[in-house]
Amino acid sequence: MTKLPDLHAPTLTTRPDLAFSKEPLVESSFKDQVKLQFDGSKKTDATLTVAIVAYNEDQELLSLIETVLHSAKSQKAKLLLVDNGLSAEIKSKVKEYPIHYIEAIQNLGCCGGRNLAAAYTNTELIAFVDADGAVNQDYVKQCLVAMQDPGTITARGKVLPLSGAGNSISSYDMGDKAFACPPMAEGISVWRTSVFKKAGGFETPLYGGEGIVLCHRLMELFGYRREQFIYYPGLVLHHDFGKNEHHLADKLVRNFINRWHVDRKYPLLERMLRDFRKDYINIVPDPTPQSEEFRKVDHHARAIFNTQLEDLKEQITRRRLKQPDKPKPDGTYNFSVIIPCYNLGPYVEKALRSCLAQTLDHIEVIIVDDESTDESTLRELRKLEQYVRVIYRKKNGGASAARNTGIKAAKSSYILCLDSDDMIDFTYLEEAFNVFEQDSRAGIVCSYLKQVGGSTVPWYPADNVSLDAQALISSPAPSASCFRREAWDQVNGYDENMRGNEDWEFWVSILERGWTKRSIPRSHFIYLNRPDSKVKTSDKKTYEIVSYIVTKHRKTYEENIVEVLAKEIEVRKKFRSEYHAAMETIAQMKSQHTQQLAIAHQSYAKKLLRKSRSIVRVIVIERDAQLLVSLLAMNIARLRKRIF
Repeated sequence: MTKLPDLHAPTLTTRPDLAFSKEPLVESSFKDQVKLQFDGSKKTDATLTVAIVAYNEDQELLSLIETVLHSAKSQKAKLLLVDNGLSAEIKSKVKEYPIHYIEAIQNLGCCGGRNLAAAYTNTELIAFVDADGAVNQDYVKQCLVAMQDPGTITARGKVLPLSGAGNSISSYDMGDKAFACPPMAEGISVWRTSVFKKAGGFETPLYGGEGIVLCHRLMELFGYRREQFIYYPGLVLHHDFGKNEHHLADKLVRNFINRWHVDRKYPLLERMLRDFRKDYINIVPDPTPQSEEFRKVDHHARAIFNTQLEDLKEQITRRRLKQPDKPKPDGTYNFSVIIPCYNLGPYVEKALRSCLAQTLDHIEVIIVDDESTDESTLRELRKLEQYVRVIYRKKNGGASAARNTGIKAAKSSYILCLDSDDMIDFTYLEEAFNVFEQDSRAGIVCSYLKQVGGSTVPWYPADNVSLDAQALISSPAPSASCFRREAWDQVNGYDENMRGNEDWEFWVSILERGWTKRSIPRSHFIYLNRPDSKVKTSDKKTYEIVSYIVTKHRKTYEENIVEVLAKEIEVRKKFRSEYHAAMETIAQMKSQHTQQLAIAHQSYAKKLLRKSRSIVRVIVIERDAQLLVSLLAMNIARLRKRIF
């Protein structure tokens, strides 16, 4: 294949105006966008409106209209056409059909045209079909069958090639079985009109992916469930993804860029898609093999996109090294990054560069020197003063004290504390910012963790976590997690008495206040394994650290002790036989003094401790055996039921 010419797809500097929460669609809000409209359908009892948004279409549009009208003859359905810019010849012919016709004053785009159609629709259901595709003779009937369950919010259909030379992406044809699936093919989809309107419709700046974005917003804002969004194979659209080589490449680049914008605006959308995939991974057949031509064009488009990504990253870094970000007009920043530093001069510039190369604007970076004694580190910090603010502490207080010092000086509602030997990916802050803005309950936002140097085992923190047993057993989030300044104020900051695992105690304190933790399903935190790292040093004093955490949060551990034990035992099922032995001993001694129960359980816990560095059991043996076994004896049946 010869090299493709320059494409007309937008560059990454284009930032679409996307909104998580939108105003409902109402007819009055579109009045100034309509040039002409009349309803010639003469169907007053319709339950379904089929909406076609047309721009610069040819005779194929007329064939589509005739097929839809024919399939609607014996059904309670009508056709609405939004004219986004048809030729005079096609326009005159379209007006002859018995349809609801709306002429837009200008090209509103596909999503804008569909939102306009929904605003003027008063039927229970609205179906969207691509103007350059074709449908089967039973199209309307299949729309109604797909939505016969009143709990279904939307149904998307199957897409097959229109021409022999047509190319289809893998999500077009997902087999012959119905299952829960996000609406990834908007041009062959049916929606509950009231729900579509309530959510504000599609995101008008998008060029593809608007269906899954709307699905995500509906689930997050209104609590709809995955099973209410379905794939229905009886609904079929014949459509070519790309008409020719150049058009295909141009469209693929646009899609990559479009998805990149969507991922940044809706960071948790990918998690929703993964949850859907878990449901249907064993149902969907292998995707239709792509042609060699398609694969070559796809590779070319990806290369263009990746080059744009690297160029943008470099542009941002250069600009902010020359001129640091200024605050917003009110004197605040969108995000503040605090980098504590103690004798890590060789690493701190890389950490800083990763913070400056962020796609989010108005970022404040503050480096806090915790009384470094290394002269090369001090020289490095003085060099960096021209780019960011550097605060020099007069007394070494550890990571907690350094972080608190920086946060007190910060001018943002959202904070990230980044160790000076770690880095973050260049969209992390923008994605975390959007999660905070979209979820008022989120007090902590983290991402997946990628390790470099030594161990390379990744960490995938769970999403939508409140205070639970797992958070009390081990840290629920990496150290480089973002949090609200408000939450930091509520818990009086990081505990400056701690030297190691201070972030774990900090997260527990925030979750205790009723905040939740959200996890972005991408590896935005790059953790450097150093042989002399603080984390490895703190492992040697695990007992002292955990003892302090449990003592400080004793009430929380008391209230959750049964769940904590259940979780511990659940994740260590290989110790089940020891568990049964201990339970039998306790059962034999139930009628005796509580102290004897303590001795029995202590023996049980020590057995497990020899095989497992169980954080909670360390505390159980040394400090809280009396409390634990009293609760355990009262809840033994409940505990057995939960675990086994």
